[in-house]
Amino acid sequence: MKRLLLVLFEMFGAGVADADPVVLERGQVWTFADAPADTARIIIGDVEPFGPVGPDGLTAVSVSIIGLPPTGYGQVIHHLPFSEAALRPALLELESSGASLAPDYTGGYTTWKNAVDAGEAGIFTLTPAEVITHISGIIGNAH
Repeated sequence: MKRLLLVLFEMFGAGVADADPVVLERGQVWTFADAPADTARIIIGDVEPFGPVGPDGLTAVSVSIIGLPPTGYGQVIHHLPFSEAALRPALLELESSGASLAPDYTGGYTTWKNAVDAGEAGIFTLTPAEVITHISGIIGNAH
């Protein structure tokens, strides 16, 4: 029976991952594609609706990124908000659950959330590696 379901999923264009995706939850620690270091990890924070509610609405996933190579902004990015659609494909392996977020996650999240409520902030639709590259470029150009 399970094999028949898998065949039907494939026939109608739904892969196995589409059938039962891992639910993103606070405290999950993930490896991610094109990470700037083998030690880099994403810790999932808040997962919430973003924009219009309904089938076309987006989901925002706030994260901390730890274990980065030493740079102008340190080895931790305390808070970054991504669209789930941009983040999910970059997540490679769920390593653990129940982890604490970076120390300043709450402050960054609160600042972002207040800006969202005022219509002054959004979410990243780039991959985490692309965002890290952009941040590194901005910080490098500031010095």
